[in-house]
Amino acid sequence: MARGPRGEQRPADAIGRAVMVAKIATGEITESLSPARVERARMGGQARMAALSDNQRSEIAKRAAGARWNLKEANMQNSECAILAAAYEAKREAGLIDVKFFLHGTDKVLSEEVCAEVNRLDAAIADGAYVPLVFDDRRRKD
Repeated sequence: MARGPRGEQRPADAIGRAVMVAKIATGEITESLSPARVERARMGGQARMAALSDNQRSEIAKRAAGARWNLKEANMQNSECAILAAAYEAKREAGLIDVKFFLHGTDKVLSEEVCAEVNRLDAAIADGAYVPLVFDDRRRKD
């Protein structure tokens, strides 16, 4: 068997590796590390902690927490989707319950492109550059 990056046993063929990775990801099998390896890792963590000042450890912890919890927000900061999300959050608070957008005939479209198009549509409506649709049936007789 081939060895993984940490010395784990892995199947040599690509399909076998893929199956094993899937089983690990779904929890069907678990990999156990040797107790000596776990102890060495613990000692290394303690040595690193002793070498860092309180401020350095605090900064590392803040960056790690930011990476875990704010990654999505950081990526969306000034994007078209952030603008759209803010606009529709305000509309939802004003009573708009549900909005759906259907895309037809597009094989590959980026979410930023869709958000930009919806933002342009909203801006056109706000500027009055639209013609309202009339759905009454003029043939109907009361």
